[in-house]
Amino acid sequence: MNSGPENYTEALKLIAESRTIGGDDLSPVQLLDVMLREAQIRATLALAAATALRPAEDNAATAADWAAWYHAATVHPAVE
Repeated sequence: MNSGPENYTEALKLIAESRTIGGDDLSPVQLLDVMLREAQIRATLALAAATALRPAEDNAATAADWAAWYHAATVHPAVE
């Protein structure tokens, strides 16, 4: 089972990979659908990171957990 930070990083990689599928063959409606799905994924990832990275006094996570989330949320391959 992957940790939250590992799943976060994998989701970003899958978003990047998904952009190579379909290429220029997508209709405007299909392209809009892909963009909306990616926006939803990114919003979910942002919420997960924000929850995990809240100040330590409010967070039950260990220092190692916090560091893993910080790394996943800040040091990842650019997805543009």
